[in-house]
This record gives sequence, C-alpha cells and structure tokens, in this order.
Amino acid sequence: MDKMQFIKEIYERYSLIGNEDIFKLQNRDKKTGEIKITPIVTKTGIQKIAAAEHFKYSFDVVSVDPEYCAVKCTLANKDGEELASSFGSAEKSNVRNPTKYYLEMAEKRAKARAVLIAIGAHGYLYSEDESDDFKQQ
Repeated sequence: MDKMQFIKEIYERYSLIGNEDIFKLQNRDKKTGEIKITPIVTKTGIQKIAAAEHFKYSFDVVSVDPEYCAVKCTLANKDGEELASSFGSAEKSNVRNPTKYYLEMAEKRAKARAVLIAIGAHGYLYSEDESDDFKQQ
C-alpha cells in the first residue's frame, strides 16, 4: 500500500473531515526548493482517532522546568494492553506562545505522537501539535 492509499484509509476508518481534522501543509524543501505536501492531523483529528480506538492514556513527567518540559505518554487499549509510547517536549525554541505553557504543550505532543504510532501512521501523518510550523494557514 502506498502512502496516499494509507492516508485515504485513515480518513475513512476514522471519519476524518478534510481541513477540519486533517489538512495538507505546503512547504518548500530546503535542499531542492521543491514544494512538498505534508499531511497534518489536527487536535480534533487526534481526538477522533483516540476515541474510536478507546485508547487509555498514562503520562509521566520526565522533566519540568520554567524553560523546558518533557512528558512521556503511554497508550493502552481498552483491555489495558500497552500499544505505544512516545515523548513530547517544549521549550522556548519550539513554542511560539509567549505564555510558556510548556508542560501542557509537551503533553499534547506526546499524546499526539503516541496516537499516531499506535495506529501505525507515524511517518505518514504528523500532528499539528508537533511543531508550530505545522499550524494550518
């Protein structure tokens, strides 16, 4: 199955709505100058996927500091079987919001990555929370 077929299957399986739950981000490749399309899942898209799968979350704070935070999210299915885990971090260099909600951003990033890993989509899809550069225009 190629990347486009896989993404189409994700759209259908989770009833994702284009430009609401998932959108195409256009960016220029720094090496070649070519325009690339990157599929980005919004927070609502991540929530729809997690709800459909009945994921259970557990979070571990790895580091919390006024200038840097890191969180580990572990996902389990409804039977408690561990499916995936991932880390999220936030600091001044990767968060544009000046109010410094680093812990909350690290949690959102860890959760989104773990959800995409659990459904086998990490590397095919990215979450808008992974980078401020991934926000919909």
